Amino acid sequence: MKKFFAILLFSIFIFTGFLKVSIAQQTAVYDNPEAEYRLAVELFNKQKFGAAQKTFLTVIKALKEKNTEIKTNAEYYDAVCAMELNNQDAEYKLKEFIKNHPANSKIKRIYFYLGKLQFNDKHYKKAIESFRKVDRYDLTKDEKVEYYFKTGYSYLKTKDVKNARNAFLQIKDKESKYKGLATYYYAHIEYNDGNYDAALEAFNKLSDNRTFKKIIPYYIVHIYYFQGDYDKILEIAPPMFESATSKRKPEIARLIGDAYYRNSDYEKALYYFDIYERTLRGTIGRDDYYQLGFTNYKNGKYQKAIYDFQKVITINDSLSQNAYYLLGDCYVETGQKKFARNAFLSAYKPDFDKQIKEDALFNYAKLSIEISHDPYNEAIKSLEQYIRDYPGSDRVDEAYSYLIQLFLSTKNYKAALTSFENIKSKNAELNEAYQKIAFYRGIELFNDKKFNDAIELFTKSLKYNYNKSITAEANFWIGDAFYRLSNYWGADKYYNEFLSSPGAKELPIYYTAFYNLGYIYFNKKEYSKAIIQFKKFAAHKTDKNLKLVNDVYLRLGDCYFINSKFNEAISYYNKAFNLKQADRDYALFQEALSNGALGKLTKKISILKKLTGKYKNSPYYDDALYEIAITNLLLNNNREAIVYFDKLVKTRPKSNYARKSLLKTGMIYYNNDQNDRAIKTLKKVITNYPGSSESQEALISLRNIYIDINKVNEFYKYAENLSFVSITVSEQDSMTYIAAENQYFDGNCEKAISTFTDYIQKFPKGAFAINANYYKAECEFKRDSLTNALTGYEFVINHPETQFTGKALVKAAYINFNFRNYESALQNYIDMEENAEDKTSIINAIEGQMRCNYLLNNYDKTITAAHKLLRTEKVSNEQIIEAHFTLANSYMALGDLSNAKKEFNITNKLTDSETGAESQYYVALILFETGKYKEAEKTVFELVDHYSSYDYWVAKTFILMADIYIELDNTFQAKQTLQSIIDNYEGPELSEIAYKKLNNILEKENQETQIEEENIEE
Repeated sequence: MKKFFAILLFSIFIFTGFLKVSIAQQTAVYDNPEAEYRLAVELFNKQKFGAAQKTFLTVIKALKEKNTEIKTNAEYYDAVCAMELNNQDAEYKLKEFIKNHPANSKIKRIYFYLGKLQFNDKHYKKAIESFRKVDRYDLTKDEKVEYYFKTGYSYLKTKDVKNARNAFLQIKDKESKYKGLATYYYAHIEYNDGNYDAALEAFNKLSDNRTFKKIIPYYIVHIYYFQGDYDKILEIAPPMFESATSKRKPEIARLIGDAYYRNSDYEKALYYFDIYERTLRGTIGRDDYYQLGFTNYKNGKYQKAIYDFQKVITINDSLSQNAYYLLGDCYVETGQKKFARNAFLSAYKPDFDKQIKEDALFNYAKLSIEISHDPYNEAIKSLEQYIRDYPGSDRVDEAYSYLIQLFLSTKNYKAALTSFENIKSKNAELNEAYQKIAFYRGIELFNDKKFNDAIELFTKSLKYNYNKSITAEANFWIGDAFYRLSNYWGADKYYNEFLSSPGAKELPIYYTAFYNLGYIYFNKKEYSKAIIQFKKFAAHKTDKNLKLVNDVYLRLGDCYFINSKFNEAISYYNKAFNLKQADRDYALFQEALSNGALGKLTKKISILKKLTGKYKNSPYYDDALYEIAITNLLLNNNREAIVYFDKLVKTRPKSNYARKSLLKTGMIYYNNDQNDRAIKTLKKVITNYPGSSESQEALISLRNIYIDINKVNEFYKYAENLSFVSITVSEQDSMTYIAAENQYFDGNCEKAISTFTDYIQKFPKGAFAINANYYKAECEFKRDSLTNALTGYEFVINHPETQFTGKALVKAAYINFNFRNYESALQNYIDMEENAEDKTSIINAIEGQMRCNYLLNNYDKTITAAHKLLRTEKVSNEQIIEAHFTLANSYMALGDLSNAKKEFNITNKLTDSETGAESQYYVALILFETGKYKEAEKTVFELVDHYSSYDYWVAKTFILMADIYIELDNTFQAKQTLQSIIDNYEGPELSEIAYKKLNNILEKENQETQIEEENIEE
């Protein structure tokens, strides 16, 4: 407790003593403020700003009056001390002084201090405003230097380069602590402004400056670079490169490489450029890549140059035009001519450099001739443009020469014709080329079954008779086109023109003309003329044309048969049979008929039995059975006849001969007084084939039998239950039908339709209902009333077999297919095959099944039908092509790419038509989808070369080609390919696809470019 009081008393004593001293000091200030003010100024001048400020504050507080000179000066020094001490209230005090003493002579110095304070705080715009209010003449020498430096630096930081330069200019040569910095900033400004002489002079002054001597040489090298003093660069830069930091090495390497480049020393340039690229890979610019590419090009490193030039061609400018041109040359040097052609085309399009444009055009044309991949005829168009643009050029004759070569080598005949017609002045060589182009365009149209258009082109070709062989062939194909159009007069005329043309006999199609002429006369029923032509063809029998010779032998047999020269007919049917080709069953059948016509009935039967024994699946099998039976009837071998009639009914129940055979059997029983058997058989005819002509005959015979056996009432009772006959109205039925039938056979379809309709309405189940419905349907079909026609045909089809069933099935299938009723059409085609009486009908039925199944997505059944079609004799070339093409598409739909590719390849080899183009496209697509990009690329070029007239498939293939190039990391070619579609293809769908794909590539490149630029900035 005592200790506590002792401490307390001591503290009070100390405090009291301090208080006395403080009071004493304050008293001194209040007594003599001028002395204290002088003491504070003395402390200020000694830069003892803390003590000075404390004293100035005491003076200010002691002076009661506001505006005494001492107090004002004290406030001034207090603010300056705060600034020098970097107090937080310094700016406030400086501004307060300005506010309270606006007219004071020290205001301009206050602004100097305020500017310094704001400068230190990096408030450069405020600093500039303050420095602008300073009177430079009130400043000391050192303060002026400081003023100019900090003003200049503030201008520099606010991007007022002009004022910054002027400020640094005032002090850069004056000795001060700011001299080096001012000189550097001045030099830097001059450097950035391109004032290289001034910058170089200033930078040289800093060469010994400890702060800047390491960085100055880099500026100096750059200045020499900008001044084009490459020798100076090569003098000073290599030693710098050796000692440079890893960060600075790439840029120095670039400058050294550029200096060697400018001096055409490309080998040394490449050494340094490679260092530059390796270090900054992916971040260098277009100009750098151009130099690097050119240097590689000059050093023979073409593949590397290709890579570099592809980095340049991202913008349409003169640099890209140069790069494209050199890129083309690099591709030529590396044997990539198709890429070279695209590059030269791109170099030709811009107008920046006229000489490059002209040279690129010629190189493009030459390469187009060499590689033949020019689907849009750009080479022809370019040469035509050149001839128009440079009519006085020394190369015009050369251009014409190339143009003629292109016309003669092009596969895009359609585009070539358009180009040809644009040429105003044509010489003999061009006209000769035109003859060929028009001819081959005609062949393309012929292959696409556009026969009228083909005739027009062949006729144009005939205007120029330069090439005798082409003239002859044009006549042949005009004749063939007319034949396909069933214009036999025109076909006859032009086939004969062909046969009389010079050089025709040397052509492989020469004897085909005789074959075709034979068919023209055969179809015109001029059989004697047909015989002459067929014999001319047959005389040229070779191992390669045995199928056609076989066909000719059969037709010769037919001609003689029709002319009742049966021995000659037998001779040719025998020749055909012995060739062991197609239709041996037909040859046997016709030989049998010929023997029958000669009265050699036993031999006829023998041959027919040979046919039925050997060819059980023959369409003539039922014919042969029927003929055997009929011939036995003629020989009074009734029992044998019945055996074969019965065999026919059992084995071919849907044959037209089945109802005839039953009727004949019934009649044999009737004539042999076997009435019970006759009645049973005839009733079978009526039951199985109601409404047919055979059922009508059977009913009449049945009536006669019942009369003979005196059971008339039993007959009437039986007849009353028949749906197709009414005894009371039978006469009216017959008369009404006959009236309609007469109109039909007189060719008056309008009246026939009306009267048949009347008959059908009155007698819907009449005796002639099937006939009436069929004939009415035929008339409706002729006038293109297909819905009404289909109703009639289906009536016939839905009733038991008659002589009209097969024909009705053919027409119903056609209508249903065209109406896209594929399910119904399919059933029609199935029934057609079962009812077919000849091979042509069988083939058409199987073909129809194949088509319908495919359209119904029944791919397995489609494949079965297609293979069945291919195994069938006498299938046409067109049907073989369609079968393979349909197989390919079916396998494709099932995901069986291996078989799909196989079938597409077969199709492509079989035809030059649009189907061939489509097939080759899918081969390329399959190769692409299975990752075989090089094979896909090869296939694409083959397609473009071979099918260049089919614009759609060329464009679609080019889109695929762009995808291939993307996978092969060749973006340049991908862009070129897509651009060619956009520039040349007119269809909106594929053009839009190409446009979108190209935009995707460009967007990706832009993103990559932005990343590169960001890397460069960093």
